Amino acid sequence: MNFYSLTILSLSVLFCLTSSAEQCVKNSHCSCKTDKLGEVSLAGIAGDVGYLEVDVGPRFKYRFYPCGIEEDWGEQCTKQDDPAFCQYIDSHNTKILGRLESMQVQSFNELVTVFNYTGGSPIAAGANRSTEIALVCNTNITTPVFKFVKEENIGHYKFELTSNRVCPGLMDQGCQRIDSCTCKLDNG
Repeated sequence: MNFYSLTILSLSVLFCLTSSAEQCVKNSHCSCKTDKLGEVSLAGIAGDVGYLEVDVGPRFKYRFYPCGIEEDWGEQCTKQDDPAFCQYIDSHNTKILGRLESMQVQSFNELVTVFNYTGGSPIAAGANRSTEIALVCNTNITTPVFKFVKEENIGHYKFELTSNRVCPGLMDQGCQRIDSCTCKLDNG
């Protein structure tokens, strides 16, 4: 096989892979929908408390409000501020790491969907904090696993949420929609 044939073959494979890729289009501040696989939704994933929380050492605690904050948490993380992610530092200082309404779908495939949130509290040089969360579909994980991955650069945070509830199509398979951010599974 010569270089020209190899190049044509490579371009053909690349075209097939990219043309069959499905997009997940934002349809609310806590979900996106695909044409073939259905909806990826965070509705109800935080249970009755309305947030997922992770401690990172003695100084930092992070909360993710996937569909909105119910109660104020510190000076900056209030309903009025519309936070998706908050950081609690040394028991007295809160920072917003991204706002709920800013949610954008960064990437999507059948196993991992990445949501990006911007517009958080200011940092040096006039920039604002931002966050991305990888939603990892795992049909064997029935209790959501929420973890802090890292702070990348200054003010950009990465998290991971693994659960069967972030798998595409769950809303289409036995999860009854109550409102834009809440659903009830047939099995309770």
